[in-house]
Amino acid sequence: MVFQENFALVLPKNHWLDAETFESMAQVSTEKFILPTKADGEIYHHVQWSICEDAGFLPQISHETVHGYTTLKLVENNLGISLIPISFEQVTNTAVKFIELRDIPQKAEISALWNPQNPNPSLGRFLEVI
Repeated sequence: MVFQENFALVLPKNHWLDAETFESMAQVSTEKFILPTKADGEIYHHVQWSICEDAGFLPQISHETVHGYTTLKLVENNLGISLIPISFEQVTNTAVKFIELRDIPQKAEISALWNPQNPNPSLGRFLEVI
């Protein structure tokens, strides 16, 4: 694993729920969700589903996309809510709000895999960077 961070619940700016009133994911059990497809990454898909499952519900999907910016625009336009890594809060100007999910076991992770037998000299430099 190269990097790990918390997920955030992402809601339209005018949504009734906010960080002060948030108690658990169960509060959004009847909402429509925007999540990635299993084809875009089975592990990432499973992690996001498990956040909902741990809260006692299966998410109702309104849209599927793996692109963070697309997700934020769909949420901004009231087409659903989502779960994305909290770092997206630093790189968007969309009219959405983020509720960081600090108290759940699921984390967004970036991993790197490589063949240690690979003779490419750039591999060593890449590994130094990460």
